[in-house]
Amino acid sequence: VMGATSFSTGSAAGISQANQAALEAETNQDTYAPPDLLKHSPGVAKAWVSIVSAGTIETPDYGVASITDSGTGDRSIVFSTAFSSAVYSVPSTVTNSTVQCFVGHNDEIATGTCRVLVENASASRVDQATCHAFHGDQ
Repeated sequence: VMGATSFSTGSAAGISQANQAALEAETNQDTYAPPDLLKHSPGVAKAWVSIVSAGTIETPDYGVASITDSGTGDRSIVFSTAFSSAVYSVPSTVTNSTVQCFVGHNDEIATGTCRVLVENASASRVDQATCHAFHGDQ
């Protein structure tokens, strides 16, 4: 049949399931990733949260245990599952174009928490709604 795709399963039993190590290493392309293990893939967000300007979690969220509001524009996000190291990516956004969002410096990013500071153009901390996603190994 023209345009048909075929592939070999590599075994008579069918396609095999990838394990956590294969997903983390992005190896073995002859396997499938079941939903319960997909979270181990490097490109999948391990946690995400939307924080309202009052400093509370706007539901739903994923992988976040709690938020600590330490004052104006100063929040710490506590993860449900800690990262394996303090090296992870934190794309963040704010809902106001005149406000900037800064993710904590190295001493404020830990495996189990991440500090987020929100400032206006005058470098004054402000309470503003923000959204964050966390990518890395847990």
